[in-house]
Amino acid sequence: MLRSIIQRLFTARSNQQLKRTRLNATRAVAATADVELLDSRTMLSAAAATFQFQAVASNLDLSKHLFNQPGNSPYTLVRGGSGSMSTISGFPKSLALAGGVPSKFTFAFGAQNPNQPTGLTLTSFDNGLQDGVAKQFFTKLAGNNNTLTILLSGKPVATGSLDSLTVMTTPNSVSTGVGSMTFTAAIGSDPTVFNELKSLTGGTGKYPFHLGSFSFQGDSAYGPDASLFKSSGSFNQQVAAPLITSAAATTFKAGTAASFTVKATGSPVPMFAETGTLPTGVTLSKAGVLTSTAATPAGTYTFRITVSNGIGAASSQDFVLIVKKAPAITSAATKTFVAGTAGKFQLVATGFPVPTFSETETVPIGVTLSKTGVITTTAATPPGTYKFTITASNGFGTAATQTFTLVIVKAPLITSVATTKFATGKVSTFTFTATGFPAPTFSETGTLPVGVTFTQAGVLSSNGKTPAGKYTITVTARNSVGSAAPQVFKLVVG
Repeated sequence: MLRSIIQRLFTARSNQQLKRTRLNATRAVAATADVELLDSRTMLSAAAATFQFQAVASNLDLSKHLFNQPGNSPYTLVRGGSGSMSTISGFPKSLALAGGVPSKFTFAFGAQNPNQPTGLTLTSFDNGLQDGVAKQFFTKLAGNNNTLTILLSGKPVATGSLDSLTVMTTPNSVSTGVGSMTFTAAIGSDPTVFNELKSLTGGTGKYPFHLGSFSFQGDSAYGPDASLFKSSGSFNQQVAAPLITSAAATTFKAGTAASFTVKATGSPVPMFAETGTLPTGVTLSKAGVLTSTAATPAGTYTFRITVSNGIGAASSQDFVLIVKKAPAITSAATKTFVAGTAGKFQLVATGFPVPTFSETETVPIGVTLSKTGVITTTAATPPGTYKFTITASNGFGTAATQTFTLVIVKAPLITSVATTKFATGKVSTFTFTATGFPAPTFSETGTLPVGVTFTQAGVLSSNGKTPAGKYTITVTARNSVGSAAPQVFKLVVG
């Protein structure tokens, strides 16, 4: 067991944040913990063990605040701690000494009762606002008792020191700790335990460790604001600095909820945070789940994701979130231009990436459609009504189509002659002609002679009873485009 103790560090995944408020002896918060011991040099695959661990921290420093929250204060000291083994394998010498019963191995550090000196003292702290992880740094100061002892059946067999402890907490109720210990000498006549511990460190006797996943309850024996925290776990995992391993980009669909899990290696399990502004509706959980809602706007967003677990340097990644949206044409489905002049009309479509436009039928002479959606006509485009299909696409979802109507109008102009002659006594007609689009209609002003009629289609008729003579009327062509076209017309009957 001893060999396993040195072989690995304490590691734990915390289920709840270390309490910063005064705890009563009768109040308890239950939680479980995974604690693992890690070899600072190598890992023996045959070695495995589980153990129970507890420590006492007390005396809240009410002048300091974690996350700038009043009442959320760090402890000023760690009085001491103890632990016992529950299972162990792969250490035949240690098991032989324990008679095959792992629980005969125990360990303790610092104060074991309120009258003994403190184990470690808070020397500095980080309020957690910078990276979302508050840190309490405990080290040995003058007067502290940081002695670490390994016991077999209650008798000390090796001694050392607990050199430092850093407790890390996050706003989402996760607590972990890192530190270091040193084994310095054997106690008693059998140095087996100490020799195994020291040999695993290349002769230094120094071990870094990670401890976490605490359960808490008040312990009035150590003061009115004391907290007893406990954890248990197994020696089966190495401590490792965090590293993000998942892709640095993902794509969501606008209008629907979506999620992407950012992955990272590291032990204990890393916690995630972002720097930079997340788009509307997007959140990143401490577990690394990036989530969007239907309200997230389409676009490309860049922000930095950071993972940390208290081991080594944090790992960061510049992440690109692309929220795509299928295209939809939103501009009008018809446009009117005047013949003889150039014109432009801008089609509009939503979607991300920005859609491009194309047409699927033949467009009239002088008309073009650009990929950016600009319909252009020239002076050469003939009057008329033209229909063709416009498509907007952006490579995402289904392309959008629209049946577009282009109308080229032209003001009226009478093109027929301005005089005609009817024979006396004969039925006669004359038809006026005019250009323009839409097709013009005709009207006349002035007094028509007896027996003569005029229609909107521009037909001037005589029933043969019109008296001989010369008659003048004004004929006008109209089609709602531009100005009406008048013509002074002379009718000769004779």
